[in-house]
Amino acid sequence: MTESDGIPLCMGTTAQFTALRGLLEEATYTEAEICARQDQPSIYDFRTLHEGRPASTVRDTHDLLVRFFMDSKPVAASRTRKLLGAYMTTLLELGLLRHLPDGRLQATVLLYPTRGLYIVSDSFHARATGGVRGLRPDIVYPAITGGTRHFIDAIPDSPCDDFLELCAGTGIAALVASPHVRHAWAADITERSTRFAAFNAALNGIDNVTAVRGDLYEPVAGRTFDRIVAHPPFVPASRPRFIYRDGGNDGEQITRRIIADLPDHLRPGGLFVCTCAATDRGDATLEERVRSMLGARASEFDIIVVTRSVTDREAYCAGQSARGRAREAKLLLRTFRALDVENLVLGTIAIVRHQRAANPMNVRRPVGGMTVGHAIEHVVRWDIAGRSPAALNQLLDLRPAISPHVRRHIEQSATDDGWILEQCQFSTDRPFPITLAPTDSGPDLLDHFGGRHTVRELARRLRSSGRIPATATDELFAEMVRSLLAGGFLEIREP
Repeated sequence: MTESDGIPLCMGTTAQFTALRGLLEEATYTEAEICARQDQPSIYDFRTLHEGRPASTVRDTHDLLVRFFMDSKPVAASRTRKLLGAYMTTLLELGLLRHLPDGRLQATVLLYPTRGLYIVSDSFHARATGGVRGLRPDIVYPAITGGTRHFIDAIPDSPCDDFLELCAGTGIAALVASPHVRHAWAADITERSTRFAAFNAALNGIDNVTAVRGDLYEPVAGRTFDRIVAHPPFVPASRPRFIYRDGGNDGEQITRRIIADLPDHLRPGGLFVCTCAATDRGDATLEERVRSMLGARASEFDIIVVTRSVTDREAYCAGQSARGRAREAKLLLRTFRALDVENLVLGTIAIVRHQRAANPMNVRRPVGGMTVGHAIEHVVRWDIAGRSPAALNQLLDLRPAISPHVRRHIEQSATDDGWILEQCQFSTDRPFPITLAPTDSGPDLLDHFGGRHTVRELARRLRSSGRIPATATDELFAEMVRSLLAGGFLEIREP
């Protein structure tokens, strides 16, 4: 691999990658140290010099690495050699640095710590001014953007055997998943992304991630997976320009193809997670449309949509126009009207394949106070799997307690005789924001759940006291408890 094909990275030896990790560790080039020095809460909030961070002196190796690999600023060769010593040769041999005609050195890529990994991607400092001129169509998009953060947060970290990341770019999802999976594949249509993902695996000493090149499932044809994830191009564009970004005239071109072929690649019991934007239309909501995309086998799947925002088409196009894309916004609004698009939904689509025949479900929730990945696991446990007779029977022997995230809201009115209770409500934001209506049976019963009694014991005690009807069976009570668990009002405290 040489820069003659436009890709600066050179796949080095194990010794070279070991040396590079040693340099990064010696320089405390970690997310915690970078954020501490820059007084930022996370690497996702880091501001480069291009983005207005005040310039400062390069005092040590840590500062030098930030200047090279996060700011993309050149540094004098003499200063670089003094701070890096023999490591300078390693960086040059791996293609991470290059000589400039004026005697300075410059980074060819971004290199940054995130999620306990070191990731290399293309520089993208045009975002500082909102411009994209001069960027390659196959640019490898940075993995420390807000969108990537939401994507990684939406992937459950529970273990599985075979994991596939589509539209992989840097391979960040496959690399983050690598400690929890038997093997992961990072697939992307561009040669550039495939090489960057392979470089990132080697940089981190990860040997159970394979970077493959091809159009979506093409390079893994015939394989099936326990978990498939994707952060596809989803920006509506009448004239696509960037492979990482543009998703066709309605933004769904790649997403539709991924979902349509999912039945051939997702195993029973498997999970698909896709963070993107897609649309509600006049004839169907997004979740209903996702089911139609699955084709003849749609009944084998449950669909969960977790929304970050829902924007009507006029407001979305007005926002694009305000960002300097007036002509594109006009074409886009025309397209949306022709397709009967009502809303653009930004969030995560999760699809679960049944282990056995079951009634398929559609679930839609707004994002709440826990990561989307944990929220998806919560929905799978209590909204989907928890409804089976076997699961409800097991629930009878569990000891639920009120979640510490529940809040009680009391409204009282003043009278001549004192305060009169008007209503009492319970609310929570985990996994999703929800309030129990005052007329629901749940608020009248929540105080009885302290984690000391099983559901079966509570049913007997509440029937005896008249708090629930004498005709309420254990199974009916268990279903009510399941709904409170699904809403986040109760929790099972694992031993």
